[in-house]
Amino acid sequence: MQMKIVILLTTVITVARPEAPRAALHLILQDGGLQVVEKQNLSKEELIAELQDCEGLILRSATKVTADVINAAEKLQVVGRASTGVDNVNLEAATRKDILVMNTPNGNSLSAVELTYSPGDGFDEGWQVGPKEVHGNQLEWKDPGNSWPGEDRREVAVRIQSFGMKTVGYHPIISPEVSAPFGIQQLPLEEIWPLCDFITVHTALLTSTTGLLNDSTFALC
Repeated sequence: MQMKIVILLTTVITVARPEAPRAALHLILQDGGLQVVEKQNLSKEELIAELQDCEGLILRSATKVTADVINAAEKLQVVGRASTGVDNVNLEAATRKDILVMNTPNGNSLSAVELTYSPGDGFDEGWQVGPKEVHGNQLEWKDPGNSWPGEDRREVAVRIQSFGMKTVGYHPIISPEVSAPFGIQQLPLEEIWPLCDFITVHTALLTSTTGLLNDSTFALC
C-alpha cells in the first residue's frame, strides 16, 4: 500500500517561479513511492481529519501540531518541519507514540543572518519605522551581543565585525575557547546587556528561553 504524506502551506508561495521548488519537492517524494497531498490553511479539526490516513506530515511555522492532533493521527510516523526549531510540534506527545520529528536546522541560516545585520545597519543609519523617525548613528565601534552563539550566530558575528564592531556573546554549553576564533568574547548574560548597542538572540523557543528578553533585561541595557 502506498504511503501518504501531507504538505501544509500557510499561504500560497509568491516567490519568483513558485511552482519550481514545490514541484521539485513533489517529485522527490513521489519518486520515493509516496502519495503527496498539498493543503493550505487547515483548522485543527481539518488537520486531524486529513491525517487519518497519512504516515507523514511536512509543515512550516504557523501550523500547530498539538497533542490532540498527534493522538488522533493513528498512522502518523514522521513530522518534518521545513525550517529551524520544532516548537510548534508537541514533542512529548510525538515521543510517546514513537513519531519521528525532524527539522532543517541550517536550511535558512544565512537568510536569518542577513535579516539580522541588514536591518540593524539600516535602523542605525536612520530608517523610519511607522510614523517615528529613528535617529542614525555609525555602526563602527558599536558593540553587538549574541545570545547563544552557534552556527548562524557565528555567521552574524563574522559579518558585523566587518563594520569594525566588537562582538560579545553567551552560550550555556559552547566554551569561550570555541567562540574565540570567531572573534566572540563570551561573557555571562548579566554582563552582556550593559555593554551592547545591539543585541541579537538566536535560540529555539524553549522553557529555558521563554521571556529571555523582558523588562528586567532591558533595564540593564
